[in-house]
Amino acid sequence: MRRIRIIATGGTIASQDNGNGLRPTMGPETIVNLAFSEDDEFSTSIRRMVDSGELCFDIKEIMSVDSSDMRPELWNRIGEEIDRCVGERYDGVIILHGTDTMAYTAGALSVMFKNLPIPVILTGSQLPIEAEGTDAKDNLRDAVKALLLMADERNIDSNIQKSIYIAFGGRLIDGRYAIKMDTDRFDAFRAVDSLHETKLNSSDFKMNEEYGSDPAGAGDPTGHEEDNRYTKRDSDNNYSYTEFSTSKVQLIKVHPGLSPDMLEAMLSCNLDAVLLELYGAGGFPSLYDSLLPVIGDAVGRGTKIYAISQCMYRKTDLTRYEVGRKLLDAGVISLGSYSTEYALAYIMMNYSKA
Repeated sequence: MRRIRIIATGGTIASQDNGNGLRPTMGPETIVNLAFSEDDEFSTSIRRMVDSGELCFDIKEIMSVDSSDMRPELWNRIGEEIDRCVGERYDGVIILHGTDTMAYTAGALSVMFKNLPIPVILTGSQLPIEAEGTDAKDNLRDAVKALLLMADERNIDSNIQKSIYIAFGGRLIDGRYAIKMDTDRFDAFRAVDSLHETKLNSSDFKMNEEYGSDPAGAGDPTGHEEDNRYTKRDSDNNYSYTEFSTSKVQLIKVHPGLSPDMLEAMLSCNLDAVLLELYGAGGFPSLYDSLLPVIGDAVGRGTKIYAISQCMYRKTDLTRYEVGRKLLDAGVISLGSYSTEYALAYIMMNYSKA
């Protein structure tokens, strides 16, 4: 029998309007029943499997929040539940989650877990499951379909690791590369590197051959072997789970008009580390009101500074332009082509203090 844990955390998928706007109030059992209540071939098959004892949905609500309220303490609660599922030998986990911070949670879980023996898939919706024309049912069905495929060793390509994914809008996306790109469209999530997403086809679900493959050294965003504690899959294949604790990490987006005084004010808060979102492949103001001395001073005070591109489809390369090389000379570390959400979680974990 296949056992799937469904963890509910709230979000739009569970929301109803009580007259003051949407908020999550619907129980997860109702959500699952609604998702598989229709007469399509897959829903019918799932109901048959449940009735015959071939499949069990073990449903648990651990919180009911608007995902705007997600924070590291709640990531730890989700992580604890996933870790428990690993110990109890579930075949996989589906997390019902709000869309606004789903990519942040996917990135955080990708950092917290190493060598997961089961797949974990986050999903949700742009419209509540009771809304007319909702995307919730398709997304949850896709998550179950993808999880069942990945749980079956006979169907899984060796490149596809049992790790953290988002199933949304007909796509399955590696949690380290996922971003939310649209407030309303049903295909709201994409990967910042197209190699790390695949389309989910309702009639013949297959993954791209190149899906899940990593460029050399990509498991560690920094490329620094000494920081390589939170990769997706290590050569020793030992499973581990690490919780977040306190860290002082700041995300700063470079923009026209960012002055040295403004940047210095943001960097003078006794921070552990900073993630800078740069222009293009690694552009940074260096001519008028140059920010480089501020960066150099911060590094000199012991603040680690990391850099990633602002572009949706990205490859951060600080060696391409002179200004990027100046950042490298100042001690800034490039984080490559990962999502900002994953990069931020990676840094937060590196500087977590018990």
